[in-house]
Amino acid sequence: MARRYALGGDELYLPYVNVFDAESITLCERIAGFLGLDLERMDIHYRLETLQKEEARRAREDSLTGLPNRLALSEFLPGALARAAVRGKALAVCMMDLDGFKSVNDVHGHAAGDILLKELGRRLRNELPANGYVVRLGGDEFVVVLEGLDARQPVPQITKSLDRLHKAVEVPFSVRTDISVAVAMTMGVALYPSDGEKTRLLLRRADEAMYQAKQTRATRSRWWRMVEDASETTHFDAYSPEASALMSRVADVLGRIRSDFIDRFYAGLKEVNDSAQVLSTLTPAEQQRLKIVQAEHIDFLLTAKTTQADVLQTAERLGVVHALCGVDPLQLTEAYSIYLRRLIDLLENTIIRNDERHRILLIAEIRIQDDRRAQLRASQGVQRTYLSRLSAPRPAARTWGLASALEVDALASLPGVRGVLLNRLGCDGELEVVCCAGVVAQAFTQALKQADVQPCVDVFSPLGQTITAKAWRTRERQSCASYALDPQTQVWHEIAEKFGVRSVLSLPLRQPGGQTAAALTVLGAYPNQFESLLMQQFASGLQQRWEQLWQRSHSRETQEVTDLRSRKLRDRLFSGGLVMYFQPVMDLNSGRLFKAEALARLRDVDGEIVPPGVFLPLLGQDEMDRLFHMGLEEGLKWLRRWDAQGLVIGLSVNMPTTYLHNARGPAQVDALLKRHGVAPQRLTVEVLETHEIDTAAQNEAIQRFKAMGVRMAIDDLGSGHSSLLRLSSLPFDVIKVDQGLLRHIRSMPLQIFSVVRSLLDIGADFHDVVVVEGLETEDIIDAMRQLGCQYGQGFGLARPMAPEGLFDWYTQFQVDFKKQSSSLNEIHSDLAALAFVWLIQRGGQYRGSGNMDDCVMARWLLTLGEEGQEAWPWLENLCYSRDAAENARLLLDWLVERIRAAAKRKAVLPHKPEGNRNGS
Repeated sequence: MARRYALGGDELYLPYVNVFDAESITLCERIAGFLGLDLERMDIHYRLETLQKEEARRAREDSLTGLPNRLALSEFLPGALARAAVRGKALAVCMMDLDGFKSVNDVHGHAAGDILLKELGRRLRNELPANGYVVRLGGDEFVVVLEGLDARQPVPQITKSLDRLHKAVEVPFSVRTDISVAVAMTMGVALYPSDGEKTRLLLRRADEAMYQAKQTRATRSRWWRMVEDASETTHFDAYSPEASALMSRVADVLGRIRSDFIDRFYAGLKEVNDSAQVLSTLTPAEQQRLKIVQAEHIDFLLTAKTTQADVLQTAERLGVVHALCGVDPLQLTEAYSIYLRRLIDLLENTIIRNDERHRILLIAEIRIQDDRRAQLRASQGVQRTYLSRLSAPRPAARTWGLASALEVDALASLPGVRGVLLNRLGCDGELEVVCCAGVVAQAFTQALKQADVQPCVDVFSPLGQTITAKAWRTRERQSCASYALDPQTQVWHEIAEKFGVRSVLSLPLRQPGGQTAAALTVLGAYPNQFESLLMQQFASGLQQRWEQLWQRSHSRETQEVTDLRSRKLRDRLFSGGLVMYFQPVMDLNSGRLFKAEALARLRDVDGEIVPPGVFLPLLGQDEMDRLFHMGLEEGLKWLRRWDAQGLVIGLSVNMPTTYLHNARGPAQVDALLKRHGVAPQRLTVEVLETHEIDTAAQNEAIQRFKAMGVRMAIDDLGSGHSSLLRLSSLPFDVIKVDQGLLRHIRSMPLQIFSVVRSLLDIGADFHDVVVVEGLETEDIIDAMRQLGCQYGQGFGLARPMAPEGLFDWYTQFQVDFKKQSSSLNEIHSDLAALAFVWLIQRGGQYRGSGNMDDCVMARWLLTLGEEGQEAWPWLENLCYSRDAAENARLLLDWLVERIRAAAKRKAVLPHKPEGNRNGS
């Protein structure tokens, strides 16, 4: 007797009874359930895959006609071109639209137009040859692609295929029960590879041929036209009295369509990427003005009185402007194609006799072609002028100053150049103009000075966002397509507008080692002037030319110029031209003046103070040694004068590394110390960190200075030549941390903290004093104090100053410091707060006592109004040691984001740059 078992909703019949016990039935039910789930998943996956395929098909299919759409064409055509290239075949790209379709929509309604298009799609598919592919682009525009054509004689095959395709419109279309309409077709044909090898070019040329075929519709022998046919010239005189009379009769009609034409023309231009890029560099007011000018140009071209000479003269000027705005010949041709197409569209629906419409279009085409050809000639002339500058003979001048001045003058004479500036880095961090030329160069430079907005290299200053500053910092070519639209250059907008500067190009002139020697800045009169491919090639060649000029000038003139400058400097050194400035090195915890670093300046014969970056590289070894002696003696004199005022401090002097080779050096320094009665321990000699200082002779000299009691410092540690071996093997007393380490403290603060703290630990292990340079602002000073830095130097504390003012400055500094001394251990900035939390995470001693009331970080958050906000619970958990590592990480991330956001906000606010904080 059979027995029925129910399993997971299904039934199982067995011929036997009691085959499955309860446990077996449960197991079978579970297996059935799993199988059911898997089958359901498979079913869902199949349905999703089917839906995805259906969506992909719909995305590539025109919803009205069922034909492939524009997306499908963009995927099909590159493959078709590749097949034609591999097989050595020709390929035809045919652009087609309907004649008379607009009247169907206007008279019978859009529903009738849709019926017609749907039926046309069906007929085209039926008449399409096997090697064909038909696409609806939109409206009444279609594309037909014919593959596999004979490369030598493609026309017979094209003719046969298109004759068959024309059958699609030879029978009227029924758009309603009792209404049939007839339409015609016009097609332009472009051949691969003779008319182009790129998809975009073939479509554009087919489009041009189609619209030229439309112009000759009344007289044409066939409904389609090839590119080579469209290029045939006509002998019709578009400037004859007959043509002028016709244009006079239709002047009112043309005036009425002008506004609509302009809107359609610019809508078409915006769909072309390159043209859209040019338009994007114009302000809304400029774009509106351009439309007005364009409308006036249309009136000019189509007015009865316009002569060919007028057209050519105006086109020459416009061609220069277009070339300088970055409109290349291909863009210009494409723009004119849109121009003619829109004009044909509008005239086709204007009440004008057919023969007159044809002649008007012929007149317009000929005049536009004259305009286009003249513009192209002018544009090519501009291009030749720019490129010829790259191959021009180099100046015969032997010195860099004369050679660069001649090159600047020549560059300033190029079309569209308002001015050329040659910049170098000044001692205050500003980029000084050392040479300029051009119609506005001098006035532009003076305006920047008067407004106190000269560019600088400070990355955190808005004045450091100038194109010139970016080129200097990055050592890469920089350009700005539109000063008026660039928010980073806002502080210069008013000045740039005043002097007609619309765009800018800046080239860093790099030395063989990669350092920036100067920056060449070209001010453009037009937007987008330096953005085209041709201008980028010009900029690259110009940069190469100038760098070669710099290297040639310096390699040829180095010896004679060095000798000349050295003689002049020697005369100045021995006749009182050397001026010593002093920059304080401060104890950050006590406010005590630890020492003063002596810094050399040179007062030229005209009274100008020459910074060390200008004259030091020109000095030979003997001049450098002599300069060290003079600077040391001047510093020791002032040390004694300050002693008399009750200011007893140390003196730090930079020693050239070559001086360590001077066998008599230690004895000479000892003699100077004794002559001025200064204990050797008060003198610190700073030796620049370099790969050369570990030679045996220099090591011996350092030991001799140490034996005298003079303290030795390694300067600019971290600038690229250091090693722990050198630090441990040479007996330095002071480590000076290079200011460059702090330049990026706001963009990568945690990495900077790690390096600085490691150097502080190294100094402690070696029993050396560590001085951190580059303390530019109060928040950096607070952060360094939180990290445990005792000694610091930088513009945030004091700039280099004349020795006469040091005592009074220090007196006032002590007064101000005492007012702040009670809050030194407090946190006053996000940067200091970050240093505090970072030390906790790193394992430093936490200053709280498990009570938020005693936590300096909590007091800082209270001043920000952050109590109870996002960061507050993280600090509470940290204070009470609850998941300290994770909460410290959250606080660090929060603070880093605040610091970076503040730096970005600061970068868009105008303020005077504080310059280079290095006291050297």
